[in-house]
Amino acid sequence: AGSFGLPAKHDRHNTRVLARFGRERQPHPWQPPASFSPHLHALLKRLEAVEQNLKRKLNRQEHAEAGQVPAAVHASLTRVITALE
Repeated sequence: AGSFGLPAKHDRHNTRVLARFGRERQPHPWQPPASFSPHLHALLKRLEAVEQNLKRKLNRQEHAEAGQVPAAVHASLTRVITALE
């Protein structure tokens, strides 16, 4: 914000400041170093797998609550969901 003569960077100014910066300076998109790409890709794949697993467990918990399932199953699902979250 200071480079545009604004006194401070406030939330209400962020949108305008960032838009102005992009329009005037036209920065190149940031690209991670090539050595980070395989690592980042692996982490993103793992995150996707965990999110899918969480969704499956939440669905299973919903179905378990609708039916008659032993308390041990409910407790197990709750522990797994907590760990995944």
